[in-house]
Amino acid sequence: MGGDTRRGQWGAIRVSPIAEPHPNAGESGVRRATARARRVLLVEDEEMVRKVLLRMLSSRGYDVKTAASVSEAEGLFATPGNDFELLITDVMIPEGSGHALARSLVGRRPSLRVLFVSGYSGGGQVEGLDSEQVRFLTKPFGSAELTQMVHDLLPPEP
Repeated sequence: MGGDTRRGQWGAIRVSPIAEPHPNAGESGVRRATARARRVLLVEDEEMVRKVLLRMLSSRGYDVKTAASVSEAEGLFATPGNDFELLITDVMIPEGSGHALARSLVGRRPSLRVLFVSGYSGGGQVEGLDSEQVRFLTKPFGSAELTQMVHDLLPPEP
């Protein structure tokens, strides 16, 4: 049945999930499962920054895998089932550059969107990448800025 027991001042109660009716759910009357989370590959070599970005994105419902270097990112990208829709990468990363990594991964999955983050201002066209699928965000930035940028960059779900 599911659920959990919660204890309070006067005893314990059992809290069980309730299936809510959904107007378009068909004959079952049970709400359909929500769509899977959008998949993000986050590449950032600074551990604290990586953890903060992971927390920001995860709290917004994104399924995030993290890497600290080009080789880690390429390994995650090649793993079956990791069908990433978005690459978020620092411009300067160990073992290469964010630009080179993005070109390599987009070459393998042309629908991949890319968000470059950097402590340096500026950002323009990256050779080999379509400007429609690339954005730049200058550090520092807040959760709202990151969320809006990711939302604007990803195409609507079908």
